[in-house]
Amino acid sequence: MGLFNKKKLTEEELLRKEKQDLIKRIMDEKKIESDVEYRIPDMLDFKSGRGGERGRFSYRQSREYKLYQKEEREAKEPNTIYEKFCFYSGKILRPSPDEDTKKKMKNAISFSGMHTTPEDVTGGCIVGAALSFLILLIAVLLPFGPTVLKLILMLFVPLVIAYLILTHPFSHANLVRMKEGQELITALLYIVVYLRSVPNFENAVRFAAENVNGKMRGDLKRVLWKVEVGIYNSVEESFSDYLKAWKNYNKEFIEAMHLIRQSMVEADEKRKIDMLNKAIGVVLEGMDEKMKMYARDLETPIMVMHGLGIMLPVMGMIVFPLLSIFLAQDVKNIPLYLFLGYNIVLPVVIFFFIRHILETRPTTHSGVNVVPKVSRGEGLKSGIANMITLKRIIMVFALIGGLIFLVPGLNFLFVTNMFENCAPGEMFAECSGDEGDLALPHNMGTMMMSLLVVIGFAVIFIIYNRGKCYKGLEIRDKVESVEMEFEEAMFALGNRLASGIPIEFALEKALEDTNELAISGLFEISLKNMNRLSMNFEDSLFDEKYGALNEYPSALIRTIMKSVSGTLEKGSKYAAVTMITIAAYLRSMRTTQEKINDLLSSTVSSMKFQAYVLVPAISGVVIAVSDLIIKMLTGLSKTFANLGTNMPGDSGMGMSPMNIIDIKEAMPAELLQIVVGVYVVQILVLLAVFVTRIERGVDEIKESENIWHFVLIGTFAYIVILMIIMSVFAPLVGIASMT
Repeated sequence: MGLFNKKKLTEEELLRKEKQDLIKRIMDEKKIESDVEYRIPDMLDFKSGRGGERGRFSYRQSREYKLYQKEEREAKEPNTIYEKFCFYSGKILRPSPDEDTKKKMKNAISFSGMHTTPEDVTGGCIVGAALSFLILLIAVLLPFGPTVLKLILMLFVPLVIAYLILTHPFSHANLVRMKEGQELITALLYIVVYLRSVPNFENAVRFAAENVNGKMRGDLKRVLWKVEVGIYNSVEESFSDYLKAWKNYNKEFIEAMHLIRQSMVEADEKRKIDMLNKAIGVVLEGMDEKMKMYARDLETPIMVMHGLGIMLPVMGMIVFPLLSIFLAQDVKNIPLYLFLGYNIVLPVVIFFFIRHILETRPTTHSGVNVVPKVSRGEGLKSGIANMITLKRIIMVFALIGGLIFLVPGLNFLFVTNMFENCAPGEMFAECSGDEGDLALPHNMGTMMMSLLVVIGFAVIFIIYNRGKCYKGLEIRDKVESVEMEFEEAMFALGNRLASGIPIEFALEKALEDTNELAISGLFEISLKNMNRLSMNFEDSLFDEKYGALNEYPSALIRTIMKSVSGTLEKGSKYAAVTMITIAAYLRSMRTTQEKINDLLSSTVSSMKFQAYVLVPAISGVVIAVSDLIIKMLTGLSKTFANLGTNMPGDSGMGMSPMNIIDIKEAMPAELLQIVVGVYVVQILVLLAVFVTRIERGVDEIKESENIWHFVLIGTFAYIVILMIIMSVFAPLVGIASMT
């Protein structure tokens, strides 16, 4: 009987069962009943407690939300080598730094968007130092190489690696600040421009998020997302939380955003406009003042880098050939020490010194944003993959071009036994005594053969950086020149439109006013589209096939014209006011940037003079003088030897003052030239990066352009100066030999 006595369900239990059946049917239809990974707070799940409390509410999600969660998980996974190293090191050791360091590091990691933690970074610091110490400890036990040098490396290299790992989050945060600071000013401009036409802060932030690039784009979208999912009640609250990340990097931006939000509650229209104008002015004035202080503070670091990083090391090289002669028995492996010191340690020191100077550089609006032809989806991934492939192809060609010069030069060094420090006088390889050795006279030809190594090293940088910026440089220069004229074009079109005439007639008049400018083509194409294809103003600009902006791939122009076309629907006079206001903003930004360029002009000119003239000239003179000293000492040694042979045995002249030195132990000038020449190329690359980032911030195209220019001109000047001075000093060697 008990089988037929069913328990009567209460009303609540019946409702719960109906909901459960409904959910199961929906899940069966969507075929997601086995998908338990994703849950959102929208749909009830009464399945008896898998991984949770029985009867609790859990949630299913839409396809879009699943994709979002997948992207979020992938975004939080370590991507770079540094992040992966810290992640796996943290599994071994996770010591926590002190509270102050932890707080600063956490802010830097959060600001830069790195996927790691302060504990993982500290663990990576210790693990990296320990691994490098163990590797160098094994190297000390190997039978080759100077033991003293290996001990020094074993003591200092782990400390350097630990320091680099520990400070990388701060350095990366400063790099992000310098790079994204350009987008920050652009985003502020877009917000102000939008609020001038539509007083809606949420839509203004959305408009800026759709049109900026880089990290700023993701930051602004995240501000909006936090409101949409209910973390904050309004965009103002979410934006206030976001501004905290910039408090240590750009206080003027925070002040400008406070002015913008105050303007939203201002009843007087004139005061509202004044506040928006002041918001732009606060950022530009702060940028100008900071750059004045920065340019003034640059004088001492540049003098230090010039004196201690370039002049003193290169001029000090003249001493090393003499050390190899007079201290041959006490100092061994001088070429090896020179290579490690001048081609590895010194460039690394200068690099970190330059990086320290650049980390304090204020944010400026000096970048040019080019709109890519493919902007989203698989096309974007394909475009990125093609770009990576193109860079690899360019690198292969660069290596082939460099090896064409490097192989003959290195082959010459090994065939002549130059690394053995033998006979840098008249003939190479005289000391070996092997019949098969190549014996060559020490002359201009041998120096040219050693120069092939330097030329090959320089060719790699020249070809690679020239290939990287070949097409991008042409497009970037075109966009930059057009953006400089855009301000004048906006004034012309706005003034014509202010008279109340239709947009077609205003474009025709503005085309006459800007006929001599390159940007007049924008008005011309737009006017043709409106007259011949019956397009409206917006379609004449943004049409995928015939739009005028297809010929002008500037993100700034595209975004501003989008705002202008939107305001045109409210009336031509309203759009005219917007155009004139935007033109005034652009003029203020351009004026501020020109002031900054004037402040930095002396510094940039000084660095270019060092790269093109000073560094090649000093290096060439040092090598020529070293070669002259070695040749003269060799000639004097042979002269004293001949005198001693011809004098009577008891005359006392058999004891030559040149007998106390061993000329055959002198380091060849050709070998010294290779060390100096490679160092010159390295310094030229560092100076190119320094000049670019001082002048423009982070601009990869301009950086590649400066690198191949500096290396090409500087290396050519070094070779020419070296050959000229050696030719001038050649008669002195003959006079010394005759004497």
